[in-house]
Formats: sequence, structure tokens, C-alpha cells
Amino acid sequence: MFFLGILSLLQIIFLPGSLLYKKIDYRGSFIQNLTFIFASSLIINYCGVFFLTALKLYTQSMVLFLFFVEIVLFFWLYRKMLNTPFESGVKWFLDWIESIIKAGEEFLKIKNTEERITMILSSVFFIGASVFALNGIWWAVKLVFYNTGTVFNVWDAIVSWNPWAIEWAQNSFPVHTVRYPQLIPTNWSLTYVFVDNLDVQFFAKTIVPLFTLFILLLLVDLGISTKKGGYLLGVFFTYLMIKKFLGGWVMAGYSDLPMAYFSLLSIYTLIKNNEKLDEESIRKKLFLGIFFASGAAVTKQPGLYLLAVFPLFAYFSLLRPIYGKDVKRIASLLWKPMVMAILIVLPWYFYKQITFIQGSDTTGIATILKVTQNAHKTTMLIELIKNAILQLDKYLALFILIALMIFFIDRLNRWVVLLIVFPFTLLWAGTASYDMRNLALVIPLLGMTAGVGFGKLIEMGIQLFVKIKFHRIKFWVILLFLLIAVFLGGFRWTSLILQEQQIELQRQLFSPDKNYMLLDYIEENPRVVNKILSLYPLEYIPGLREYNLNFNFNSLEEFKRRIDNPVVTHLMVPKTASEEIHSFIAGKIELGEYELIFNNAQWKKYQFIRIR
Repeated sequence: MFFLGILSLLQIIFLPGSLLYKKIDYRGSFIQNLTFIFASSLIINYCGVFFLTALKLYTQSMVLFLFFVEIVLFFWLYRKMLNTPFESGVKWFLDWIESIIKAGEEFLKIKNTEERITMILSSVFFIGASVFALNGIWWAVKLVFYNTGTVFNVWDAIVSWNPWAIEWAQNSFPVHTVRYPQLIPTNWSLTYVFVDNLDVQFFAKTIVPLFTLFILLLLVDLGISTKKGGYLLGVFFTYLMIKKFLGGWVMAGYSDLPMAYFSLLSIYTLIKNNEKLDEESIRKKLFLGIFFASGAAVTKQPGLYLLAVFPLFAYFSLLRPIYGKDVKRIASLLWKPMVMAILIVLPWYFYKQITFIQGSDTTGIATILKVTQNAHKTTMLIELIKNAILQLDKYLALFILIALMIFFIDRLNRWVVLLIVFPFTLLWAGTASYDMRNLALVIPLLGMTAGVGFGKLIEMGIQLFVKIKFHRIKFWVILLFLLIAVFLGGFRWTSLILQEQQIELQRQLFSPDKNYMLLDYIEENPRVVNKILSLYPLEYIPGLREYNLNFNFNSLEEFKRRIDNPVVTHLMVPKTASEEIHSFIAGKIELGEYELIFNNAQWKKYQFIRIR
């Protein structure tokens, strides 16, 4: 089973995309190639599963046969590369180091003071932004490891997304899916078909955090390739927003982040490598951009918006500057990729429309609008939008930043803001703002454009700094400005604001995911939670310390004595608990006497269980 499970992951993550990559002769950076192969594999698998299921041929024997064919093709197409010595990879690393050394040598040759100061300040910003970006990347990498060996443990994944995957694996179309498209369940279903077992979720769950990691890596790649610290700062902004608004769902198995990944990837494809473009390069960019946009559309419904506006985005950001008003030539570049997108997207939505007409399923649109109106306690559109925007909290500042910098940032990012970020946010606010997850499509794009806007602001500040010859100002003047700034800062950073910041930072200790999941649970069930018997350091987390009863979970007899205390309503059970305690708790859960609320492996693996 383990061997077949690994093969299923190879099919989901790598194999089909690597064949397409070779077929279109694509060339990019390491991250660009990696994300291209991953995203392409998912889309090709979706189409393949859909087609095989429609023909009632989606069986283990058929899947293994096709996998064998792909393996043969892979070794044939990559035969030259597989004979390449490993030293070529080492050479790439050495070339990168050499480029850094050359940059240092060029700096030493600069004699002009203003130029040297400009380069120093720009380098400081780039390095600082890189440090912030690495913080986000490290967080995402840890998620991948924490997720290994876990199962689906959040409501929608348990009762919807994974059951749909199981229905696909049983060679049938899932019916009760409302309008939700099926790229994620079809790919999960491959793991069940490969291992011929519908109960083992480990392999399907493995891919869940990869989308978050790839979102951040795409922005890192843009920063490195363009040498703009703004994109690296965009990594940090995106990381913060994902933690804030989607933190509890990053490893849940929902389709919001996968859809956001495809959306960012489609835009990234047009932004990347725009220095010198021939018509063949443009054709590949448009093909891939629309291909990935169609991937967003079959991952979750908001992806349809991206696919609809993508031709406009391509026109304004890429095609019009090159071809002007040559409509015929522009149409010749766009029509084939759009036909491909329709062939990918239409079958599922057409099938769903038939189920709606037959009455075997419902659209769910009216329910979404009603839930949104109930959440904001109003039916007035203006009030809905205002309340939704206020949910953005301090991240509303990023919208303000890009609005102020809209005429200063580059053309591509400007059209991302005008065609996607602002319009979709308003659409979300008026229709589906009952949950911040529904804004997922915008989050990476907002982080990216805000980072670029802030980077441009820094660049303008550096230019002003050099232009007014700030480096020649006397020390006493600088000291006076610093004292004034400190005095004025006291009005901005009041005691209340500092305390709130302290609390927010303390809630990031140990495992932020667990902390926020516990805080959300307590907020939703205020009368249910009394004391939590735990080895997890709750006493250090604001909002949780009053619920803590510390216990080491070593002795079953002592454990039974502790839970006899009626104030103990919940358990925070570590993986290191004794085998007897684990068996006792598992038996209680199986009997329905205890309820498993969540199982989280970030930092250290714990189960949160309700016992009363």
C-alpha cells in the first residue's frame, strides 16, 4: 500500500506536468519549472479522471496502466537529461554565488558618493525584505512537515471534499456538490484508486499545505528574478494575511488556497520574464496563463471570475503595449487558449447545470447571499460592503497603499489591482463576505501588489534622500528629528495599542494554529469550556491561560483521577502521552462519550477533545 501511495503522489504532483513541460519546451527558473509541473499535473489529472469516470473506466487497473505509459514516456523524453552529470546542478549554484561576488565588485568600482548610497540603501531594503520573506517560507515549510501523516479533521473536508473524492474513486460522479468544482477531489481520488482503499487518507492529505508553500515561492521567485525587494515584501504580507484570515484552514483540505495558488500562478506567468518577448514567447505565456486560470475555475467558483477577466488583463498588461490596436492579431493569439479553457471548464459546470434542472442538486447561491446578510444583519448592499471591508482590520491599510501608489507601480501590477483585486473584493463584500476564506483569490495578489507598492515607495524615498543630500545634514538636526518622532510616536502607540500588540505576538508562541483554533472554539462555545487538562503550555497564551490544568499524561490512574473532576471539560492530549491513556481515550471516542474537536501537528502533535 505504501509503495502504491507514493506512486499516487508522483502522479498528482509531478508526472503528467513533466510530460507537458517537455512537450511545449518550456524554460524557466527552478521555482517556475517546479510550480508549472505541479499545477499542470493537477489540471491534467482532473481532466483525465473526469473523462475516465464519464466512460466508467476509472479503475485501479486502468490508472496503473496509464501510469506505466507515462513512466515510459518520461524516461524517453528525459533520456538526455537523466544522463547529465550531477555537477550541472552544482554549477548552477556556483554561478549564483559568482553573480553575487560580481555585484560586490561592481559596487566597489563606484566612486560617486550618491550612487554608492543609493546602492547601499537599496541593498539594505532588499536584504531586509528577504529576511521577512524567509520567515514566511520557513513557516510554510514547517506546515508541510506538520501535515505529514495526518488525516482530514475539519468539517467541510470531512463531510464534503473527501467524500466527493471517494465518490470519484468509486467510478461515479458526485451529485450533491452544489456548484463546487472538483479539481481537488479528483486528485485526491487518485490516491484511493492507486492503493485500492477508500479509508487511508494520509496520501491525499499530503498535498494540502503545498499550495501555501508554492504561493510564497512564486513571489520569492519574482523578487529574485526582478531584483525587486517589493515582491519579497509581498511574501511577508501574503504570509501574514494567510495566517490571519486562513490560518485555521491552511491544513484543513479546503479548496480556497489551491484556487488562490492557480490564480496567482496565472498572473505570475505574464509578469515573469518580460524583458524581451518574441511572438512564440507571448503565445506560451498566454497558453500557460489561461491554462492555469482554467485550473482556478475548476478548483473553486471564484476562479471563474479570474478566467473571465484574464483576457482583459492579458490585453491591457501585455498585448496592447506590443500590438497596439491590432485586434485581429491579438484575437489570433487569444482564441486557441480560450477554447482550451472552455474545454477544461465547461464539462463540469454543464453537468452541474443538468443536475440543477433535474432537481437532484441545488445551486446554493440564494443560501450564500442569505448567510452573508445574516452575518452582517443587513440586506442593504452599502452596509454589507462597509461591514465586510471593516473585517479586513489593519490589512485595509494594504488596499489604501496600493490605491495611493496605483500610478507609480508597473503596468502589470496596476492592472492586477484594477481588474482583479479591487473589483473582486467588492464582489466578495456584497455577496459572500460571511467568511474571509471567500476572499482567498485576492490575498496573494493583494500581498504582491502591496509589496510592489511599498517597494516603489521605498525606492522613491531613497531617490529623495539622495537628491536632497540628506547624508550631509548635521548630526544635531538628525537627533532633533528623532526626538520629535519619539514624542509624536507616544500619541500613536498608546498603552492600549502596545498591550494589544503584545497579546497578538504572544498568541504566535509555540503553535499559532492551535492557539487560534482553541480561541475560536472557546469564543463559539463560551459556556462549554471550563478547564482543559493539558501538557500544552496554555499558561503562556493570552485568552487561554485561565483554562489550563497542567498534566503530563504519563499515568492512566492519575489521568482517570484528574478527569473525574467535573471542572475538566476538555483535554489537550500530546502525542507523547502513554499508550494506555491513548487507548483509553480512543475507546471513549469510539463509544461516542468523547468528541475529537481537532488534531493538529504544528510544533508538536496534539489532540483537542471534549469529554463533557
